[in-house]
Amino acid sequence: MKLALQFFLKVFAFMSLGYGSTQALMYYFSASGEARILQSLISGLGFGLMVGLFITYKQMREVKKLRGNQLSQEDLSVHQVACFQSYLTKEEILAKLQNHYPSKDWELQTANDLVKLKTPYSWKSFGEKVQIRINELQNGLTEVLVESKPRLWYTLADYGKNLENTLYLRKLLAA
Repeated sequence: MKLALQFFLKVFAFMSLGYGSTQALMYYFSASGEARILQSLISGLGFGLMVGLFITYKQMREVKKLRGNQLSQEDLSVHQVACFQSYLTKEEILAKLQNHYPSKDWELQTANDLVKLKTPYSWKSFGEKVQIRINELQNGLTEVLVESKPRLWYTLADYGKNLENTLYLRKLLAA
């Protein structure tokens, strides 16, 4: 409950301040003037409340589908990181990424030990940037670091999309 409240307060503050201040500035420079500034700030609070409740509900619901009821602050974050070891080589990792859905539809770029992926737009997000660092260890294993984050830096909620990306890539590449 505490995580949901913290997440809600972040979304509420961003949405209500953004909407309310935009409305206040619009009324300040319009003919109706200063009389409606307080009204616009109050409507901003209402907007922030409604949108904050909806986004918090959707974010919590989608992340619980992936993680269950034991959530952490990191699970609700739009920036996800996973580190694991794999028996696959870099070439085998690239082959899996290019041949398995949905990663085969992602835009792929490689450079040395770094693989960059860009996902397409979806109803959950405007796309994500995924980076995979591949470090071959001496014991025959490969250390894989997956980082998934939204393309837009100001994204507040991704409805678990970046968490879904890291879990999918961990399952695909850890085998």
